[in-house]
Amino acid sequence: MAIPPAKRWYAVMRGLCVGAVQGAVMVRAITRGVNGAVVEYYPSQELAEAAFDLALRAGFVEVV
Repeated sequence: MAIPPAKRWYAVMRGLCVGAVQGAVMVRAITRGVNGAVVEYYPSQELAEAAFDLALRAGFVEVV
């Protein structure tokens, strides 16, 4: 069964705000108008947070 977009977890690595966020509406709000926004979907909060932490440590996170 697919997870509805409102319940999905995303790692936002480049946007107006960055971090692990839940819901497609929130992702759109913090990436709207951001050229080259970087967002990845994960099936759980834990995986989204782990991916974001890895990107942060690697220097791939940017608030614009």
